[in-house]
Amino acid sequence: MLDQLRALEEEARVLLAEARTVEDLERWKSRFLGRKSAVSDIIRGLGSLPPAERPVVGASSKSGEGCSRSGLR
Repeated sequence: MLDQLRALEEEARVLLAEARTVEDLERWKSRFLGRKSAVSDIIRGLGSLPPAERPVVGASSKSGEGCSRSGLR
């Protein structure tokens, strides 16, 4: 799951850098930060991970989400 999260973060950075219009940014925001986004799916799936992995994946998902949100500013 951590590899999936890292790949998703890299994809988000690339697509954000390529965004040229407000519509592009809205699609990006919905895809990566929305309630039905892949990041939200990962966060919801934390409970299925072994207890030892939860803090690592949880911190990474929040860190990635924070980085993504700061990229919008």
